[in-house]
Amino acid sequence: MKEKQDLQKMTIDEIESRIDGNIAKARTADQYMIESLIYLKTSGRYKENKRYERATFYDYVQDRFNLTRTKYMEMQAAYIRFPKECKSEGVGFVARVMRRCSSQNAAKAMAHINRAKAGAKKELKFEKIEAILADHTPKIEKKFTDYKAMYAAEVAAHAKTKEALKAAMARNAELEEQNEKLKLTASRFKDIRAILQAPVPRKAAAQATA
Repeated sequence: MKEKQDLQKMTIDEIESRIDGNIAKARTADQYMIESLIYLKTSGRYKENKRYERATFYDYVQDRFNLTRTKYMEMQAAYIRFPKECKSEGVGFVARVMRRCSSQNAAKAMAHINRAKAGAKKELKFEKIEAILADHTPKIEKKFTDYKAMYAAEVAAHAKTKEALKAAMARNAELEEQNEKLKLTASRFKDIRAILQAPVPRKAAAQATA
């Protein structure tokens, strides 16, 4: 209640200055937090907490500080790559720039923001920062899919396959017919061979030689 009464007595400039001070304190606290976590990770000292002596570091930070692995990795990458900006803008802001612009474009985006802030008389508006980030966001080309052409190609391919199948069936029928003819011819040759190879009766042979 007293806090609310104090706010009622303060001017808007005083309230905003107070908020700015709290934001600065929060950024300093974030900086100290990520520095401490990086130290615990690299030194392995988090295992000194007996509860986590067999846990991985990421299980430790998630269970102990409610920080997911992804969130921690974002904060670590932001602090290692842009320590100055993390102090002035906050770890969360830097992580958002890296996430939005990709790791390749983050440095250019951050430099662009710093130049814009240096040349601005007042704090950069949210829209201006968003415009800068948009300039450095990788463009994803949208591929146009011509479904009509795809359908026409599919119909043509189907027709071609159908014709090939029809030709194959006709060829197969022709081969079947030829096979039947060959079987018949072979059967006739077999009959003729049997007749020629059959023994001639003696009486018929004697008459043939008389």
